[in-house]
Amino acid sequence: MKTKSAFLKRLGREKYLQIMALLGIAWMLVFNYAPMYGLLIAFKENFRVVDNIFSLSFLQSPWAPYGGFGHFVAFVQDPQFATVITNTLGISLLRLFIIFPLPIVFALFLNELRSVRFKRAIQTISYLPHFISWVVLGGILTTWLSETGFVNEFLIRLGVLDQGIAYLAFPQYFWGIITISNIWKELGWSAIIYIAAISSIDQEMYEAAELDGVGRFRRMWSLTLPCISGTITVVAYPALHKRDDYHSFHSCDWRAVQLEFRADPCSVEPA
Repeated sequence: MKTKSAFLKRLGREKYLQIMALLGIAWMLVFNYAPMYGLLIAFKENFRVVDNIFSLSFLQSPWAPYGGFGHFVAFVQDPQFATVITNTLGISLLRLFIIFPLPIVFALFLNELRSVRFKRAIQTISYLPHFISWVVLGGILTTWLSETGFVNEFLIRLGVLDQGIAYLAFPQYFWGIITISNIWKELGWSAIIYIAAISSIDQEMYEAAELDGVGRFRRMWSLTLPCISGTITVVAYPALHKRDDYHSFHSCDWRAVQLEFRADPCSVEPA
């Protein structure tokens, strides 16, 4: 009885926090769990977009073959299945081991700049591409990567190429273009949270390390990184679980792929 009374008193003291938590739970239930009812569509045999999934006729409609898994069996047996899986896993690994760590490295090196004006200029320039929509960026990349585009002209002038290459016409450049375009667009914006975490580190720790003769790279590795490890963990968790509404990076950004390649990304053969 005493335990229950203490619990109710604590709820009374924290009522505003509890209300905030309940609102968050309600939002999650409505937007994350309730839509999962629509997954039934994947197990129905003949679903049409105009059908009402909340109607009785939808629930009574026939299930797909193989106990409702007919569409999944067809997907696995599709000739493009291996390509789809390879592209998905390949791009996801590139995101995990290249795209995700780069904003951390960028923030670490940016923190070492001594000129405040130069640092702010770099930050501003790196943020700008984030505000370019994928529609506009798709057009820019289509122009830059054409046979007479900026990239080919630059490489020809350097003597790297003898003639232009239509990069978007060759599947072997698919992963590289998606990775580089994602880095260019989101590097600065994704580094903001790490820059904020670094700025909260006690400067006396840096001064003490400098007095002890610790170099810049050693300070980054032994001081800055451990201090922002909590932030990296918090950012990494939803990034690994691929929450589209959390991070600016996308496991396989279909918008970018479709706008840049004008094709179904799943059909692009890996290099």
